Amino acid sequence: MAATRNEEQLSKIFSLSYNHLPHHLRACFLYLGVFPEDYEIRVSQLSKLWAAEGFLRSVSHKSFQQIADDCIEDLANRSLILVHKQKYNRRIKTCSLHDVLRDLCVRKAREEKFFDHVMERYTNGFPDSLKIQRRLSIHTDVVDDDDDLLDSPARSLLYFCPYGSALSYFHFHFRLLKVLDAARVYFDELPLEILQLVHLRYVAFTQNCRGYCTFPSSILKLHHLQTLIVHRGPSLRPFIDAFCIPVEIWKMPQISHISVFYTSFLADPSSLNFDRRTPCLANLQTLSYITNFNFTKKAVRMMRKLKKLNVYYGAVTLERRSDYGLNNLVHLRKLEKLRFSYRRSVSCNVPTPILAFPRSLKKLTLSDCRFPWQHTTIVGSLPNLEVLKLLWYGFCGREWQPVLGEFSQLKYLAIDTTDLECWLADSTNFPRLEHLRLENCSRLERIPSDIGEILTLKLIELRNCSSSAVDSAKEILEEQQNQGNESLQVRFYS
Repeated sequence: MAATRNEEQLSKIFSLSYNHLPHHLRACFLYLGVFPEDYEIRVSQLSKLWAAEGFLRSVSHKSFQQIADDCIEDLANRSLILVHKQKYNRRIKTCSLHDVLRDLCVRKAREEKFFDHVMERYTNGFPDSLKIQRRLSIHTDVVDDDDDLLDSPARSLLYFCPYGSALSYFHFHFRLLKVLDAARVYFDELPLEILQLVHLRYVAFTQNCRGYCTFPSSILKLHHLQTLIVHRGPSLRPFIDAFCIPVEIWKMPQISHISVFYTSFLADPSSLNFDRRTPCLANLQTLSYITNFNFTKKAVRMMRKLKKLNVYYGAVTLERRSDYGLNNLVHLRKLEKLRFSYRRSVSCNVPTPILAFPRSLKKLTLSDCRFPWQHTTIVGSLPNLEVLKLLWYGFCGREWQPVLGEFSQLKYLAIDTTDLECWLADSTNFPRLEHLRLENCSRLERIPSDIGEILTLKLIELRNCSSSAVDSAKEILEEQQNQGNESLQVRFYS
């Protein structure tokens, strides 16, 4: 009886909270129930799903990601979600639903035919109760075909089966699908049936067939596609198996996010004929894990709204770096996040970098670029840079002495795997630094003692660093504590 009364009270509280939500937030909140229990939801993924579902109201000068961030903050302020991780800018990175709230969410969604969960296999056809749902969250790896599904009103299928499950062909009978999230499903052949789902706005799947795969030019049928995500299956060989994004994608103006999480190629648009009436990639905001891309002036001009870029150059000689138009990156004036990686660079004797970064950058990751430390000006002079990650010899050389006045907005600095020995810096070099992370810095003699004088510094982390660097971090902490600074933390990991 007590448990029943408790449940009734919680249900009333939920109803009050739900009924007081603005109309657009109700759908956003209910949608959280499609995820499994105790599931840590990535807001970046959620924003793309919400956009594809049509939940986010367009606001001038704001991207759907920014609008989604605002919605998540609103739900957190109303204590309707649990916050797990935050980004460097304090925005919510991951969240979840309390079990009780999730149960009530699922119940409400089922009543309103908003979504339901498929929790078991059906050998005698699909239950009638599920045939009327607009969205299905599928937790089983096999669902048998059913001719009635051809007329199903389902607009969204989200797959939360065990990783590596097989996707039954019945899913491609849902002709009205807008959302197909099959990231946990491994395809041993490229699922060309997806191209029949002409209403798709969001599609994610895992490619597990070896070789060189691509969609045909008929991908142009997907007029409404906003998000394309292709994950790498366990059978694929790094840098050998590849996915080729069809060049026709340059003629898809609605697509906003392209993420291929293994070796992928996208030809520049020079091979296509465009006139003033031809649509182009005018709304592209995310382009991830693209290999050896040629940033021609035409390509950069067509990606003028790009905000996030992850580009990789495999086994490129130093002499050929200029072949890829990297100096044109500076014209991506809305770019905020960039990860730039090389493979198998072997020398620090690099000429002045031909890279030119846009001033709009807020987050930059450099991996295996091996630029000399004296060229950090190309990074330090960026006026909006808040996060800098230097991974696997992002810069290299024995000594680094930053230039006064640079890194004026930097909040997070990570250096992982470097040959740096002598770091000469003081509190004026990183005036807003909050978090310093050093990893695999086995040659670093010490952390500059004046780093501890940075008023904003809250955390120093060291992992697998030299004993002298560890000792210097301890000295910084002790000195700051003696000065009454109790906010600074220093953490060591082996």
